[in-house]
Amino acid sequence: HKKTEAANEIRVAGVIAQEMRPAFPQSMIFSMSDRPAFEEETSLIAATNFEAAKTAMADKPDVVVFQEGAFFSTSESEADVLAEAKSFSAENGVYLVLPAFILPESTDHKAVNRVYIITPQGEVGLDHIKFGGNQIEGTEPGSGELKTLETPFGVASPAPGLM
Repeated sequence: HKKTEAANEIRVAGVIAQEMRPAFPQSMIFSMSDRPAFEEETSLIAATNFEAAKTAMADKPDVVVFQEGAFFSTSESEADVLAEAKSFSAENGVYLVLPAFILPESTDHKAVNRVYIITPQGEVGLDHIKFGGNQIEGTEPGSGELKTLETPFGVASPAPGLM
């Protein structure tokens, strides 16, 4: 963990990769009809997001936060995105807030809308599955319990929109 200039200062970098937004509807179409194309496009979106996060490191943040919907993957490729997030956090010594929308392997299962908080040591400190709005999204509901993570800055939890 890097020390901030002032003991009570928390530097947060919000990362929004604009390229992700126009790709979203196309990604959802690919997910249903062409799995390899979906995997290719979502890998490109993830790479774009991580490049934007690397750029944000110039401001020396303590926490890097991606917007909800920043990472799409399938249940098969979720581990790859998570591994990259863990590596990024450990290499940069930051907390990383990683929203992930995971599409199921088949239509027999529901998608999962979750958020991870990765610690500066590259470990998953929090894994929270959204439990609000699931009927609208058609996603797997979480436990109904808001998960939290103790940090040197205080208690962290998912944004109200991810509950």
